[in-house]
Amino acid sequence: MDDEHREQEKHDPQKEIANKGRVAIGAGQQQNNAAQSSSGGNQPQHKKRITEWFRRKLGDHTPLERLTFAFEVLTFFALCVYSYFSYGQWQEIKKQRDVMNGQLAVGIAGMFQTQQMLSQSIAQTVVAGQSADAAKRAADTASKALDASRDFSRMDQRAWVGIKQFNLISPIAVGKLMTIEIEATNTGKTPALGVTLINCGTGDTEAATLEFACPSGRSGIIAPNGETVFTVEGTDAVSQGYVDRLKAGIQRTFYRFTIKYKDAFGITRYSGVCAYFPMDKTHVFGQCPHGNWMK
Repeated sequence: MDDEHREQEKHDPQKEIANKGRVAIGAGQQQNNAAQSSSGGNQPQHKKRITEWFRRKLGDHTPLERLTFAFEVLTFFALCVYSYFSYGQWQEIKKQRDVMNGQLAVGIAGMFQTQQMLSQSIAQTVVAGQSADAAKRAADTASKALDASRDFSRMDQRAWVGIKQFNLISPIAVGKLMTIEIEATNTGKTPALGVTLINCGTGDTEAATLEFACPSGRSGIIAPNGETVFTVEGTDAVSQGYVDRLKAGIQRTFYRFTIKYKDAFGITRYSGVCAYFPMDKTHVFGQCPHGNWMK
């Protein structure tokens, strides 16, 4: 039975057709593989090398080694990407540095310009200070010149009061008071105001230390080239001894006093006077060697 069955299968037409089809397909696949093999043989050498390199790297290794290699490749690509972005950031930093260097250069140039302006300002201030000092000196000189001119004008126009002469009113007699008149005159160009006598004194020497009450004048104002008279009376009566000493030429009586007044400019002036009696046997007054002055 089995033999008969095998015999039928050998002579079954459908199976024969199927077998022929498989043979034909297998032949086609072999042709395709041959074609792919031939086309692969036509690939460039560098692609073959890369393929062979991957095949050698991955063909005979364990999965862990393959995973390690894949991690190394990913790490390499990550480094490449990081390097690319780092290079871009470095370029941006370089640009910013160049901009900052430019701004720094501008700032330094501005600083030098400011320093130059400050130096010029200081120089101008020094020159202005020197000009101000020169102007002040010129003003001081002009002021001094003006003051000198004013003082000269005042000195030329002021009142000058001095003593014209002393007069003995009556002859000297024993038991009588000795009375004299003092004539004061103004030789200046403006009036003398408030003319008075102060610091009156008498004595037997030029020091005339014995003070007495100063008399009042007939007028307190003396016009230019005008006069006023002061009358001085002795405080004690004349003694016989005094008369005898006069006759013997050994007696002299000194008088000193100060004339006080104001000129037309309101400045207080003084004149010092010193005279003695008698100068000779004529019984006139003489001027002391010292004590006569004006200011």
